[in-house]
Amino acid sequence: MGSGRVTSVVGVRPDHIDVSPDVGEWKGRLRYVEHLGSDTVTDVNGEGTGPLTVRLPGEVAIDAG
Repeated sequence: MGSGRVTSVVGVRPDHIDVSPDVGEWKGRLRYVEHLGSDTVTDVNGEGTGPLTVRLPGEVAIDAG
């Protein structure tokens, strides 16, 4: 028996997502932040979206939590 729920899979490139403490369509919590010099890579636990990897250009002053 089906649950009646529809599931979708959406592919989003890590460099096409931005991080903001104030605004946005998706909410989540930064699990870790890795500063690589030319890029900052974060792992976000998105509410309702699941895990997301985000690549931000340059050295971004953000912390996990």
